[in-house]
Amino acid sequence: MLKVGIHPNVVTFNMIINGACKISDIELGLKLYRKMGIMSMEYINPNSITFNCLINGYSKLGNMKSAESLKDEMTKMGIKPNLITYATLVNGYLRKGCKKDAFRLCSHMVDKGIAPNNVVYNSIIHWLFFEGDTTTASVFLSYMIKTNILFDKFTNSILVTGLSRNGYLNEALDYHKWLVGKNLVDKDLFLENTLVHYLLRSGNESTLKVKQVLDDMIARGLSLDSVTYGSMIDGFSKQGSISNAIRVYDDMIKEGKKPNLVIYNSIVDGLCKNLSVDLAKIMVDELKKLGLFDVVTLNSLLNGFCANWNINEALNLFFQMQEGNLVNEVTYNILVNFFCKIGSIQEGKEIMEMMMVDGVAPNSITYTILVTNAFKKSKVGCYSREEVIELHDDLMVKGVKPDGQTYDKIVGPLIGEESFEIS
Repeated sequence: MLKVGIHPNVVTFNMIINGACKISDIELGLKLYRKMGIMSMEYINPNSITFNCLINGYSKLGNMKSAESLKDEMTKMGIKPNLITYATLVNGYLRKGCKKDAFRLCSHMVDKGIAPNNVVYNSIIHWLFFEGDTTTASVFLSYMIKTNILFDKFTNSILVTGLSRNGYLNEALDYHKWLVGKNLVDKDLFLENTLVHYLLRSGNESTLKVKQVLDDMIARGLSLDSVTYGSMIDGFSKQGSISNAIRVYDDMIKEGKKPNLVIYNSIVDGLCKNLSVDLAKIMVDELKKLGLFDVVTLNSLLNGFCANWNINEALNLFFQMQEGNLVNEVTYNILVNFFCKIGSIQEGKEIMEMMMVDGVAPNSITYTILVTNAFKKSKVGCYSREEVIELHDDLMVKGVKPDGQTYDKIVGPLIGEESFEIS
């Protein structure tokens, strides 16, 4: 542009800065902002949009200190932060779990005469529900009602999802029923699929309520989509009701819906956990022919073999997975756990060594499996307390760190010579 005598204006700069921030190149965006005057014929002042783009970029990266400093900078330049500025900062702080800072900014915007809208409240309520703080979420919802701030479809989705994930399923169902009565539910099935998902996660007694949700969908002229079927198959599989999962799968096929890999993985995992490993193996063999499998599929089958004490099949599968480079930390942890459970801590350690050689980093779960099982053996005289501490030290040297809970329950007390029990 400059070479042909065309000089960018503030709109052009804002578009480029926004693009840079969207691809997480915040440094480029900041550089362009600093050079706005130099790169044009006359000095161009940034505006609120310029700053909001940069603040959004920093917020998405979690750098809230820089994001808020830009708000202060725009104020010094005589550019007033607006609703978008504050909404972006509030959401950024909430994403980091910094509720106090988010609430501080809410108070600050009110002091500046800027009233929070439903976008700001939706953000706050979403993250409060996500953290399980239903009490404070209810306070903000009440305030929205009190101040006549309209609920939009996002508020409704947040409310149904938040209530469901926090165990208030009856309240979620009642609210959904009210929304349907007011014709405020979209036909994208998001709310219905959310209810089905959380209902099935809540236990076997939820089946009747799921049927009511599905019947209501059909009565409204809606058809089950792949997400609905997938949620039901996964939910029934996790409940141990594999016959129901297979029935739903059959219905899905009859309706002409094509199952995806996630759905097949749910069925394989359900079969393995219900000790139907032979059927799971048949399904995996068929999926392999279709090229429709991944490390999750094979890990489920590997875990099924181990749970059935079929070590030969487990090791054969493991070596095939190694050869095909279809292994991850879960793969190795399954085998480490199996060998530790049969009392062979040493073989579990050898699997971990193999894991490291293969370039897969052991994690806190690997540590917990090895140290917990070694400690259990020490309680029956098969392992000394010193050996447990030595194992801990060896893992630490290898960069395998514990989570706080395992260390506090086992290693810390051992070093302090405290006695306690672990189940």
